[in-house]
Amino acid sequence: MRTEYALKKEIAEEQAKKQAMTVTLKPDSGKEEENVIVIPDAWLLFHHPEKKHSWQPVMLEIDRGTEQQKHFKKHIRA
Repeated sequence: MRTEYALKKEIAEEQAKKQAMTVTLKPDSGKEEENVIVIPDAWLLFHHPEKKHSWQPVMLEIDRGTEQQKHFKKHIRA
């Protein structure tokens, strides 16, 4: 049995994956390259109106102890 809450969450995750970015991580000490899907918690774009090409993107990732440390570090590295 799956609740409405779980189904909505699955739909939202699928939509987020379609807009996500895939990043290839370089290997650490002989490991193979790995593709990681990056879905930030927030994405901000700053622009100075008086300067050309002054766009500064910032991606935010918030850790509230909900992810394992290994997964979180890999996500941040990507």
